[in-house]
Amino acid sequence: MRYEIDLKQTKTFRKVIALIFTYLFLLVCTAIVIFPFYWMINVSITTVEGFNNANEPLFVTDNFFEGIKNYFYIFKDYSVLRPIINSLIFSILTTAFAIVVAILSAFAFARLEFKGKKIVLSLFSILAILPSEALIIGNYSTIVDLGLTSTFIGLVFPSVLNILFVYILYGCFNSVSTNIYYASKMDGLSDFNYLRKILIPMFKPTIIALIALKLVECWNIYIWPTLVSNEGNYKLIGTTIQSFRMGEVDVPLIMAFMVVVTIPAIIMLIVFRKKIYEGIIKAITSEDR
Repeated sequence: MRYEIDLKQTKTFRKVIALIFTYLFLLVCTAIVIFPFYWMINVSITTVEGFNNANEPLFVTDNFFEGIKNYFYIFKDYSVLRPIINSLIFSILTTAFAIVVAILSAFAFARLEFKGKKIVLSLFSILAILPSEALIIGNYSTIVDLGLTSTFIGLVFPSVLNILFVYILYGCFNSVSTNIYYASKMDGLSDFNYLRKILIPMFKPTIIALIALKLVECWNIYIWPTLVSNEGNYKLIGTTIQSFRMGEVDVPLIMAFMVVVTIPAIIMLIVFRKKIYEGIIKAITSEDR
């Protein structure tokens, strides 16, 4: 009897120890992830003189009330409001076109029959494997030949087709029984109304998740804008960061700008985190049917 009690206590003790080590490991991982953000915020509220004269890393700002003025300086002296507005317009336009194209393409592959359908799907699968950076040279040459550099069309056009989004929605739409599609046709619904009234509401969480992810992706895009948007009227956040680096702007001011442009993406992910989770789960469960 005593042996059984000791065995139970031993198992309980092991569970407690395992739980403690698990939480310690998670705390360490959390600290590793959070530290760069803390460092960015801390440097952004550090004075330029304090940062340049520091002989060792400053883990605490030297003067908060003077350092906080960095945020006013970047808007006053460096005109960063225009790139932020441009990035907002670019993100909204690109996301809207990308989602519409993905929905229509996925519906065509899932429900319509046309010649070369399997070939196109195979080509899409090949393109999905390639990293987006591999297509930049071809896209850049096309935009230059068309004379679309430093225009919103040149910025938006290459990002309109997102093959991953097409495949995700294709799996969702294809999981719906074809009987529902034929029944809707018998009721007089057109393909567009079937898509609008049945498929889109059915997979609304997945579509919202894709919208949120695309907005964050467009907001944080860096390489493409630095290639095609060189003029001030069409500069995005990524181009502005590059110009700051080339112009030798002080690090605290760059970090202040980075904090300003990071906050919207973090807020968006926090607000839509449940929708993103539900949408991903919905897409996974639909593909498994």
